[in-house]
Amino acid sequence: MGVALFLKCRLGSDPITVWLDGLHHTFKIPYGNASVLYNALFLVVAIFVARKHIFIGTVIASLACGPFLNWFDAIIPNTITALPFINRLGLVMIGEVILCLGMGLTTATRFGVTTVDAICFAVSEKNGIQYRWLRIGADFLYTFIGVLMGGIIGVGTVLSIILTGNLMVAIMRFYNRTILKHLKMANPLNELRGK
Repeated sequence: MGVALFLKCRLGSDPITVWLDGLHHTFKIPYGNASVLYNALFLVVAIFVARKHIFIGTVIASLACGPFLNWFDAIIPNTITALPFINRLGLVMIGEVILCLGMGLTTATRFGVTTVDAICFAVSEKNGIQYRWLRIGADFLYTFIGVLMGGIIGVGTVLSIILTGNLMVAIMRFYNRTILKHLKMANPLNELRGK
């Protein structure tokens, strides 16, 4: 839903969606199909370089994100683009929070991380670079490649590049210190990933 809000607001998408938008324009395929193509490719890469971070949720998300994106894209009205800039910016921020809440929950519970996060976590563990900086770098790279293929960027993209890594760290810690602690499922990795 968060990604569909980004797309409908036309203020620039989150970085991965800019790349998907580039795939959409380059290969003339629906966004959901571009998502399936991207996720399948990066799932294979993640299996080789970040296997210990791949869980059932990673596989489910890789297969289900595309169809859900197509579904939300169909039900969220196109009239959002006619809203004033400030309203659309607010919807972009809501989309960013929805995106990070979902990714943060599946990551914190070790149900499964996104393929890009699996790769970032593996690189972080190997090289000691903070996850947030790796995620910001990955988001910048997705944006750059997406633009080269015709993806649309805007203020939403810039906000997402800056916020996603930082929000993910804060959300994982929040889940760890509240819900997961209460359920006796707290994971020390959720605290370390932001250091």
